[in-house]
Amino acid sequence: MKKLILSVALLATMAVSQAQEQTKKKSFGIKSGLNYSTATVKREFENSVSPRTSFYLGMYGNFKISNKVAFQPELVYSAQGYSEKYTFLTSINRDTDVRLNYINVPFLFQYQIMDKMYVETGPQIGFVLSAKMDDTYFDSATNTTEEFINNDVKGETNSSIFSYSFGVGYDISSKLRANARYNLGITQIDKLYEISVINNLLQVGL
Repeated sequence: MKKLILSVALLATMAVSQAQEQTKKKSFGIKSGLNYSTATVKREFENSVSPRTSFYLGMYGNFKISNKVAFQPELVYSAQGYSEKYTFLTSINRDTDVRLNYINVPFLFQYQIMDKMYVETGPQIGFVLSAKMDDTYFDSATNTTEEFINNDVKGETNSSIFSYSFGVGYDISSKLRANARYNLGITQIDKLYEISVINNLLQVGL
């Protein structure tokens, strides 16, 4: 996956250089919007997972390669995560809320399918900034509860993750565009051997 990212970055650099020479069309901007973050959590216990709704904020550069094709790298702060519930040892119920903050760097190629509308796709690498977790244990046998708030679990989280993006956008004006994107997680976000967690992300914004 790292080789794929490097290959795409090299190809993109060549494409941008060609675009600057041929069309001289480039633009830069700021983007923000809503995150709907979900996760696939595989463990030995039956569990239920709920999404986390948050936000993203970043910047982009858009480089025209041709009349219909553009390359768009981005640098985006993204608040992600999920909540999980499961029962183990018969009577102990665990409720967790995981909050993950990343700097995401997507490398996207865009294709204009009609006037003002485009589709986009490309790989993304994310670098973890922080990882916090609220943990609640309830033992139904003894009717006791233990809470651990704002635990730092960055040490149990992979420093970088890879995903692949698919999206669609609409140019509202020359300076404003709406965009919806789905980031499909490819690598695990955790280092723990007993579980597997892959984060997926839906983003909608301007």
